[in-house]
Amino acid sequence: MAKTLQQTVDNWSNSAATAQQDYVTGVQNTTVDVVGRAIANGAVAAANYAQAITSGRWAAKLSAVGTQGWKSATQAKANNYGTGIAAGKTKYQTAMQTWLPIIDNAAQTVNNMPSGTLAASLARANAFATALYNAKRGQ
Repeated sequence: MAKTLQQTVDNWSNSAATAQQDYVTGVQNTTVDVVGRAIANGAVAAANYAQAITSGRWAAKLSAVGTQGWKSATQAKANNYGTGIAAGKTKYQTAMQTWLPIIDNAAQTVNNMPSGTLAASLARANAFATALYNAKRGQ
């Protein structure tokens, strides 16, 4: 195991304040028009959002909010990140006591599988997801 349970829980919990500020700083400092990029990449989402995109509803809703609207909404709720981390530490530790060894084992299995091709990547992703799925269901 790369990290102990306690190290994993402590790293997660102790990073909350820094992660929260880094998140806000990243939002504040972005010069990217995220809404413009989302609109420009509509074809990528077309399979799942075909009706919304082709009707014009998708672009209209994004444009109505704009990048500044996205920044404002994100920053207004930024404190919730650290609050949630602090409130969930005990539950996270309890869950990770069970799940960290399962995740580490699944990762070790995947790391030993072939890689470098799309088929190999899909097999690795499937093996990891299947291991976690089976563990959750007690199989």
